[in-house]
Amino acid sequence: MSQGSPLRAQLHLRVQVGWIGREGVGADAPLPPSGAPVVELPPAYAQIFQMAFQAQARARAQLLAQVQARTPAPAPAIPTVDHNYVRIRKMGATEFEGTLDPEVAERWWEKVEDVMNLVGCTPENRLKYLVSLFVGNALIWWRSLKRAYEPREITWAEFQREFDDKYRPKMYRDKKRMEFLNLVQGMSKQWPNMNFVLLH
Repeated sequence: MSQGSPLRAQLHLRVQVGWIGREGVGADAPLPPSGAPVVELPPAYAQIFQMAFQAQARARAQLLAQVQARTPAPAPAIPTVDHNYVRIRKMGATEFEGTLDPEVAERWWEKVEDVMNLVGCTPENRLKYLVSLFVGNALIWWRSLKRAYEPREITWAEFQREFDDKYRPKMYRDKKRMEFLNLVQGMSKQWPNMNFVLLH
């Protein structure tokens, strides 16, 4: 087979086409495999191949851009709803208006404590659930109390103490304690064996 045979020219054309398509032609273009025949293409063909490969690269880039445009962006994170707010109300926890009647405050507190125990509130969550029930004067009191503790957060134990001081004053608690002790002493006089039962 001579140097100018059509088969040899076709082989060379395939080799050149395979290598022209890689990032253009020039000094930076990769060399054809060793031993491959190197025959120069006419400038018009080289230019046609180069334009064809550039058009193919542009089409590939456009297709990639279209695919990326169709891919929806991730949805923004939807805040989770804490269903315990609804549950504590459904289970009988009512709003607290900040009454100064210690009996009413005591009954409200006990009911809310029972409901929170049933719901399984952690000490960290108890405060936010309980405060969510505040309205009127109780809410005003809570906001001023919160400001008094800034910049740190008020703890559950601190809140209990503050609530007692405001809505169940020491005088009221002492009175209730005495009533309870008198009740227990009266029961022990009526039923002397009651102490044994209570202690065991």
